[in-house]
Amino acid sequence: GLSQNYVLYLGGFHHRKNVHRLLEAWTWAADAIGEEYPLVVAGQLPTHADGRLFHDLPMLANRLGVADTVRFIGPVKEEDKPALYQGAACFVFPSIYEGFGLPPLEAMACNTPVITSARSSLSEVVGDAAYLVDDPEDVRALGAAIIGLVVDEALADDLRERALRQVRRFSWERTASKTVEVYRKA
Repeated sequence: GLSQNYVLYLGGFHHRKNVHRLLEAWTWAADAIGEEYPLVVAGQLPTHADGRLFHDLPMLANRLGVADTVRFIGPVKEEDKPALYQGAACFVFPSIYEGFGLPPLEAMACNTPVITSARSSLSEVVGDAAYLVDDPEDVRALGAAIIGLVVDEALADDLRERALRQVRRFSWERTASKTVEVYRKA
């Protein structure tokens, strides 16, 4: 039941994932694109939102006045993820800290342009194939990135092309080989 185009977040909801800031950024982006491109938030929402580690995101969307342009769709089966990524105009992953950051790489492999933060491992994972936001807590910058990537088709196409090259650097076979190499050295 999703529209033909949407902005997508898919992942966890721990405070460090920064989804609460994405909703705040959406207040800027929704005015420009929200009716044509709703924000789709996918994943199992926390059952206990304490405001410290987890936020009550549907309540926040209501409080911010963007609930009508945000869809919380719940958990997504692994086999449904490629179609969800491919239907998105862009994928936003504004995490403050990641050990690796698989969702942006999955989105890139599905030919979906990515916006993510320049923090921790994410800039290394996406290389020059994503729109990097220096400070993912800067909601205006994050909102501007969303608007820019949705309306600038040339930028989106350029990132898609770069993404295909970037994802080739990663494979489960290479990961297994490198892990065995480390075990042998140890």
